[in-house]
Amino acid sequence: MTLHRLAAALLVLVWGLTVGCTKDATKRPKRPLQKRPAKPKPRKRAPELPRQGALTQRVLYQQAKGLLKAGRADKAIALFRRAIAAQKGKLEANCYLGLGSALSDLGRKAEAVEAFRKVVTLRPSDATAYQMLAIGLRDAGEAEKAAAALEQASALEPDRLSTYQDLMTLHLEAKKTKEAQAVYARYEARRKLLLTRLKTAPAANHREDAAAALGQARDDETAQGLVLALSDDNASVRMAVIRALGQQGLPVGKAPLEALLA
Repeated sequence: MTLHRLAAALLVLVWGLTVGCTKDATKRPKRPLQKRPAKPKPRKRAPELPRQGALTQRVLYQQAKGLLKAGRADKAIALFRRAIAAQKGKLEANCYLGLGSALSDLGRKAEAVEAFRKVVTLRPSDATAYQMLAIGLRDAGEAEKAAAALEQASALEPDRLSTYQDLMTLHLEAKKTKEAQAVYARYEARRKLLLTRLKTAPAANHREDAAAALGQARDDETAQGLVLALSDDNASVRMAVIRALGQQGLPVGKAPLEALLA
C-alpha cells in the first residue's frame, strides 16, 4: 500500500468514528428544561380607612365586636377607642358599651365603669345603659351605687322584669332581706299586671309587648298564661308568645310549642 492510500484510509476511518460519535450523542435523551418559578402576583392592598367619618366608625365597631365575641378583648379595646374617636353620633354609645364590656372581660373594672357612665350620659333615657352600669358598679364593689342604677332602670322601663330580678339578687348578696322582699313584691305586681294585659288589652301591640316582657319570668304560672295566649287572633301576638315561651324554656310551655310546630 502506497503512502497516499494509507493516509486516505486513515482519513476515512477518523471521519467514520467522528460521525458515529456524533450520532450517539444525538440519541442521548435530552434533559428537560427547568421552568423558572412564577413570580407571585402582588397582593392588592386594602384601601386604608380614613381616621374620621361615620363609615369608618361603623367598620371599626363591627371589627371590634367580632374580636370581643372571639375572646380577643385586648384587641377589641383599641378598635372601640378608634371607633369612638372617629365620629360623634348615634353609634358612639354602642362603642362605649362595647368598650365597657371588653374592659370588664379583662378585669379593668374602674375603666369599665367609666365607659358605662359615658353610655348613660349619651343615653339618659335608656334602661339598658343603667343596667350595664349597675353590672359594672357591682363588679367594682359599689353595691349601693349599682342598686341606685337599677332603680333608675326600673323607673325608665317598669315592664322590664329582669331589672327587678337583678335588684333582688343585689340586695340578697348584701344580706338586705327586707329590701329584697320589697323588690320581689314590686316584681310580682308587675308580672301579674303583664299577664292581665296579655289577656285583656284591646290593642294588639300592648298584648305583644306584654308577651315579650313575660319571657323574662321563669315560673309555671307565667308559662301557663303564655300558653293560653297562643290562641290569640293576632299573628304578631302569637309570635311574641312563642318567642317568650322559648325564652323561658320551661316544661309547661314545651309540649304546647311542640304540638303547635307539629
